[in-house]
Amino acid sequence: MTRILLVLLVFCSMVSQAKEVDGLYEARILVPDQQADSRQLGAQQGLIEVLHKASGFPVDAENPAVIQALEIADQYLYQFSYERAEALPGNQNGVWLKMQFAKQSILSVIKRAEMPLWGANRPTVLTWIAIDEGDREVLTEASDEASTLPLQLAAKRRGLPIIMPVYDLEDSIKLPIEQLWGQFTGPILKASERYGAESVLVARIYKDNNGQWQGKWRFFFADREYEFIYSQENLSDLMLMGLTSAAEVLANAFAIKPGSTQKGRVSIQVNGVSSVQSYAKLTQYLERLAITRDVFISEIKQDKAFYDLTIGGSLQQFKKTLDLDKRLLPTEASEDDVLRGPNLLFFRWVP
Repeated sequence: MTRILLVLLVFCSMVSQAKEVDGLYEARILVPDQQADSRQLGAQQGLIEVLHKASGFPVDAENPAVIQALEIADQYLYQFSYERAEALPGNQNGVWLKMQFAKQSILSVIKRAEMPLWGANRPTVLTWIAIDEGDREVLTEASDEASTLPLQLAAKRRGLPIIMPVYDLEDSIKLPIEQLWGQFTGPILKASERYGAESVLVARIYKDNNGQWQGKWRFFFADREYEFIYSQENLSDLMLMGLTSAAEVLANAFAIKPGSTQKGRVSIQVNGVSSVQSYAKLTQYLERLAITRDVFISEIKQDKAFYDLTIGGSLQQFKKTLDLDKRLLPTEASEDDVLRGPNLLFFRWVP
């Protein structure tokens, strides 16, 4: 059962700590054996997972472009390998098929299927996860691997850079476990300030009398609060559902949606480009943004670089994307700069 509640609230200002996510085009799928048929089936499941991760949204399996891609899913593989699967639940047998898909092939499928595209530079998610299995505990960066693995795997499958709290004396004073379990907004946001994440994901998880895992999730992002309630037979699936919901909220804010807006042109002036190396890094940075379609250098003057950009989203999305990792900071125009025209945007490069 899913219940979603949207509540407006005042969310404390945080220092940006966006991270570039690794493994967007990788997947790991359990298959029965190493036969070609099993690999093809695993490649199909892996392709669905990678498309979900790269877009931020569930994949429409009835999309004609997706159907066509699934028929030849193994041809999109850049490389693959097998890994022994141990201690599988329910006496399952099999091996892990580890796959890396070719990035350009995935981007081509996304374009043909007219799916959203969410770049690798993504907001960090601070997780406050309290679990009761007889005793209540908080999942922290010091928790044992077995405890945090379901959360870590769910974050990897959805392409979310998570931060687990240290939950030291400072955290426990600001946010006692009883208040975390009760999901009190004030103490949660106060304790979150030190981590500087762009979003905060909170969960209260326990097993009911029927052996079902129950989870109440709250997600804080951009002055809003979202609530999700899920029930699952195993903890890994419950974690994945919570992380999936958080990812969709973020993808709605940052993913470039096809057809949502026409391509636009943006002209920018970037100050602080003090060397050839700095110019090269700046150009590479602009080219790697998911929202940019074309990057054209129009002029270099002293420590200033001028670019004409074609973007695949709105100007607001472009500014929001730059605001994620603070590499290009908005700056005021000088009197001479104003003469270049009213539509020029001004930034300072932070290498």
